[in-house]
Amino acid sequence: MMSSNTLTRAIGGQATLISSTVSDIFATLTVEKIHLRHIIIDDLNYAVLSYLESYSSILERLEMIRIYCMSAEESDALAEHFYSSVLPKHAKTIQVLKIQPTFEGEWCYSPQVAAALSQCQRLASLTIVLPPTVPIKPSHSSDPSDGPYNFDHMFTSMADLALKLPHLKEVNLKSAMLELDRNAPAYSSMHYDCVRSAIASSLERFKHGNNTSAIQFTL
Repeated sequence: MMSSNTLTRAIGGQATLISSTVSDIFATLTVEKIHLRHIIIDDLNYAVLSYLESYSSILERLEMIRIYCMSAEESDALAEHFYSSVLPKHAKTIQVLKIQPTFEGEWCYSPQVAAALSQCQRLASLTIVLPPTVPIKPSHSSDPSDGPYNFDHMFTSMADLALKLPHLKEVNLKSAMLELDRNAPAYSSMHYDCVRSAIASSLERFKHGNNTSAIQFTL
């Protein structure tokens, strides 16, 4: 996993210090043209995206865990750049993709994100966040565990996406924290838990209505 640690390389049999920050590590990888197949990272920034954009058709596994930025604008800009310019570079080879932001925003599943994912023909395992800011649940919904949310339409969209991705077998669904809490000194998990419960309810309804689905949905 890449985090704020030190990258070294062997030169003449000796380990030479290159850097101690994630930005410098990935800048060095870019300059040295070192193209990784597997990346697990919990400190995402533009240097990382620039590195990922510097090569193509090699990356097989990308796990971006606890994506965090100081502002919603920065986070959304990173997400939009990733989906529009970075992911297409690896659409032919990516097999495992984990996108897990801490807070809601453009990283979350949406029609635009689904369109980007649909190009990843070898994708077998996907972890993604469903957005908390979904429409209020239909008035005919009587499931109290939904709270104010209903994710049924999201599962319909993901089922349609799966038809375009023949290798997709596993989708792990996550929830994110409320955007308004991004810079709060402390925040409650009530919203997170409410969304997670609503996702679970929609998942159960989807399973009952789609017994033949080849995809394993998990929370």
